[in-house]
Amino acid sequence: MRQKDYIVELTKYVNLLHEATFFNYDFMKKQAINQINIHFPDIAREVLDEWCKRYPDSELTFHRSVFQLTPMRANANVDLYLYVINNRINSHYNWTVSTTAVQKIFFHTQPLSHDDVLYSEGDRHLTVSDFLSVLSYGKKFVESFYGMDSTKVGEYVHATQTIDMAINHKEVDKPINKTLHIINDVLIECTKEIQGPKGDSKLITSDLPLVDLTINFLVKGSVANVF
Repeated sequence: MRQKDYIVELTKYVNLLHEATFFNYDFMKKQAINQINIHFPDIAREVLDEWCKRYPDSELTFHRSVFQLTPMRANANVDLYLYVINNRINSHYNWTVSTTAVQKIFFHTQPLSHDDVLYSEGDRHLTVSDFLSVLSYGKKFVESFYGMDSTKVGEYVHATQTIDMAINHKEVDKPINKTLHIINDVLIECTKEIQGPKGDSKLITSDLPLVDLTINFLVKGSVANVF
């Protein structure tokens, strides 16, 4: 299997495990683990090695009896498989999308801190707090450049409200991945205005590095099928 196809297939199982965790589908968790063990024996071996390091006095049952795992043991398996697979996916890129933080936003697995890192690029990090500040920055942009277009402003404002609700574990009424695309489109237009020949003075250029980091987070997170 080519490296690109390998990564794409792995991300499918990451999404499946996230979905199974969110809805607490015990059979789906076990089925996903079973398929990973069959199709990705290298991942299965790494999971076993990691399990033995963490729990030296315990055992990890592989696909021959995975469907007999207790719900508690199945959950422990899911956590470890996600840890190993995410490390494998991130090692393929020179940047890292924190699937743990994204999982907290999408599936409300744990409370999300404003200090949680969403995305890293070398020694540059985008925290939840940074992300929210960029969303606020984008609102100023749409109000400045699309003030007469109430539809455009309304779309962006609703999109940022949706993300804020998701981060605060409130029920949202719009698919988050579509919402992220709306935000990304606005931020890209924002950078074009800043970097254009006039370099509009309405926008603070010192915020540009965080805007760029946010765009990379949204684009590359989508490329890696994180959301």
